Amino acid sequence: MAQMTKEQWHRFAAQWKETGTALDDIRRKELEKMTYQASDADILLDLGSRFAQPRKTSGLVIMQRYFMKWRKQQEKKLK
Repeated sequence: MAQMTKEQWHRFAAQWKETGTALDDIRRKELEKMTYQASDADILLDLGSRFAQPRKTSGLVIMQRYFMKWRKQQEKKLK
């Protein structure tokens, strides 16, 4: 497989950016056409109640650990 030039990479990236925008537009239009069905919402709520497991924590402690770890990494970078 041949290497792409810088210009080819720029065109490739631009094409995907344009494609992503077009797909977002299509998705948005499809969602706008949808009608609300209470039965669909009931099914989703029922699935949640059947398979959900109670959380033992809110996740705040874990988040605080990540923040502390991140801060220590930032401090090392500054030294």
